Amino acid sequence: MMKDTNIENINRLIIVSALIILAGAMLSGPVSTGLLMIFKPQPKWHDAATFIQNYHWMQTIPFLLGFILMLGSCMLVVTSARSAREETHRIMCNLALIAVTVYSALISLNYIIQTAYVPMLVKTDQEFVGYLTMANPSSLCWGIEMFGYLFQGAAFWLLYPVFENGRHYKAVKNFLLINLLLSIGGAVAACIDIAWVLKPFGYVMFIVWNLVLVILMILVIVNRRNCGRLPDTSAR
Repeated sequence: MMKDTNIENINRLIIVSALIILAGAMLSGPVSTGLLMIFKPQPKWHDAATFIQNYHWMQTIPFLLGFILMLGSCMLVVTSARSAREETHRIMCNLALIAVTVYSALISLNYIIQTAYVPMLVKTDQEFVGYLTMANPSSLCWGIEMFGYLFQGAAFWLLYPVFENGRHYKAVKNFLLINLLLSIGGAVAACIDIAWVLKPFGYVMFIVWNLVLVILMILVIVNRRNCGRLPDTSAR
């Protein structure tokens, strides 16, 4: 039979994962982006030459901090999957593990490009940088970003059965669904007009997504506190 201490450790890790996601989302999103807009802004995209002229290494900080969000996302999926109770739940959690792996691969690729390859292109004054920097709303990397977070949204949503034995389960489930729909919407919008992310509607959606993620993680934390005993899975 699963010991109470093991149950507590799993729930504690889920809570820690949610806190890391909150920190990663805020630091890589509103905080670092806002500070860069004040101290080292890039002008509205015109061409590669203008981007190179206004480039500063500090502009890689949001992407470096994005790895914190990725770490928290992976931790949340892995630890939550440990709480799966029934066979169908374990299948969904296995699918979540696959989805978060795809998310991590896509977003890692994107952030490596932004933090390592884009600076190299800037130093060598190559106009090819325009195809990759996310300062360009038509960059290939915006497509990678949107589809990466589509898989993150799917991974999170697949975890919803894990939270049914805790507080505010319906709210957790609803916000997991809202987060998924926003992620799907972002990917679909990228297929229609990849530049939408740096238009007014894109900025609004960025704020909405961050707000939804914050509420979702707070609900996950509340859900896992004093959520009761997990079923015996030692014989499965």
